[in-house]
Amino acid sequence: MTLRSAAAVAALITSLSAGPLLGEERDSNTMNLMDDKNPPVAKVVPHPVTIHGDTRADDYFWIRDDKRQDPEVLGYLEAENNYTARVMKPTEAMQQRIFEEIKGRVKETDLTVPYLDNDYFYYSRTEAGKQYAIYCRKTRSLDAPEEIYCDQNEMAKGHDYFSLGVKNVSPNGQLMAFSTDTNGSESYRLQFRDLTTGKLYPEAMSEVDNVAWANDNRHLFYTTRDPAKRTYRVWRHELDTPAANDVLLYQEDDALYDIYLAKTRSDGFILFGSASSTTSECRVIPADQPLTAPRLVEPRQEDIEYYVDHRGDTFYIRTNQDAKNFKIVTAPVATPDASHWTELLAHRPAVKIEDIDIFQDFWVSVERSRGLGQLRVTSFREGISHDIEFPDAAYAVSPSGNAEFVTSAYRRADSGRFGNRWKCWAALTRPITSPSGSMPVPTTVPKFRLPLFPGRERPGTARPRFSCTATAPTAFPVRPAFRAPASACSIAASSGPSPTFVAAANWARSGMTRERPISSGTPLPTSSPPVSTWWPGASLPPIGWPRWAARPVAS
Repeated sequence: MTLRSAAAVAALITSLSAGPLLGEERDSNTMNLMDDKNPPVAKVVPHPVTIHGDTRADDYFWIRDDKRQDPEVLGYLEAENNYTARVMKPTEAMQQRIFEEIKGRVKETDLTVPYLDNDYFYYSRTEAGKQYAIYCRKTRSLDAPEEIYCDQNEMAKGHDYFSLGVKNVSPNGQLMAFSTDTNGSESYRLQFRDLTTGKLYPEAMSEVDNVAWANDNRHLFYTTRDPAKRTYRVWRHELDTPAANDVLLYQEDDALYDIYLAKTRSDGFILFGSASSTTSECRVIPADQPLTAPRLVEPRQEDIEYYVDHRGDTFYIRTNQDAKNFKIVTAPVATPDASHWTELLAHRPAVKIEDIDIFQDFWVSVERSRGLGQLRVTSFREGISHDIEFPDAAYAVSPSGNAEFVTSAYRRADSGRFGNRWKCWAALTRPITSPSGSMPVPTTVPKFRLPLFPGRERPGTARPRFSCTATAPTAFPVRPAFRAPASACSIAASSGPSPTFVAAANWARSGMTRERPISSGTPLPTSSPPVSTWWPGASLPPIGWPRWAARPVAS
């Protein structure tokens, strides 16, 4: 979290206490801009809006000003800001106190774990008092001199607002494609910089969402968004040529679909596809032949999803075709359509395959079983699979920084019991005997651990895991967190009712799982405070008790 984010959160929290002042209704079609007691009220100007043949009246359409130049709109927004400042002035001391508390839980000067990509170790760092991260790299060795290739703090100078979108370095490491938003419109402008000379290329593209470099370091593919911010077009650009000459490769006209764009870890193919919430399709272009026409892997079929990766002369495809929880199939690069799919990992009713990572010597299936993430590592040579083990009964895990195709290590980020958050490699170094030789199996080599801040240690916490059955016969996992004596770190051992923190999400129907990793500054609730002590005059919980997701119960 940056200092800018912390300040915004502090202001938002204190604004909740002013709620009763903000909800009064008005019966007026004019703006009240000067009343210190009441908020300004926007005038009503009915404007017909027709969508899908249905016409409705938008009374406040006049406030839309994409160019941000209409004096009347700007005047009304300034009146709102002035009113907010007046109402919130008595809380300024509280805002500062909350800001300092949040900032006290943020390590302002910090460093991410470096990852290797095309002979460079990439990482980012933050410095105390600066708003944005600084992106750095070192050539071939972590002992090499640091090169700052993207300093957002310098890029943000002269702008009231700044947001970095994509940041993609070319395969030879000499060029960077990057996009920025400097007015808060979420419209990102793509530009190119020579990292050896600092030269900024003259061409620029608007409404860019994502990019992928071809292997020639000369051509780049990018996607753009429509006025509704839906990614719907794929383009090919040649560096140092006018953007007007760019070639439109594909346009998705169905509003239910968005375009995604990626490059395989093998550097073999550029992938782009259309995906809705239930259906997808993918097209491929050889990364060594960027002028080649896109080739469709398999035409879309309603309610069938598939996602493609690559190694050698084979595509590896994750699909839910006849497999609700997904399965893995392979197909020849020359004939990748569904009639040539061969099953590699079968569908399992109790395990969902969420992703796959393909490397030269092994591949990883990112899975979820009984609500917990798991990583299944399989050797291509031996065909033997191993699950990476975790020390905690409840944890969250995700892949992290696996950019290299030729590697013997797999990086992941873990969060276990409170305070134990780290990044590590699951290095394939410990051999075991198999019928045809030896197969490296995963062993954990911790590389970075996020420490708790002073006063936030919780050595007496317990975080067991068990199953419950609700009205339906299907059991669901429960992961409570509570303080307990060292000799009784289980619910079964506790006597009588205990304060318990219950969090729930309404995402079960969509198949989404919400992880609850705990950051270094998050304290563990030790009891259930009465509602009257949460906030003077309001039923709002304090920091650390998410009012949108949780409530305390008696047992």
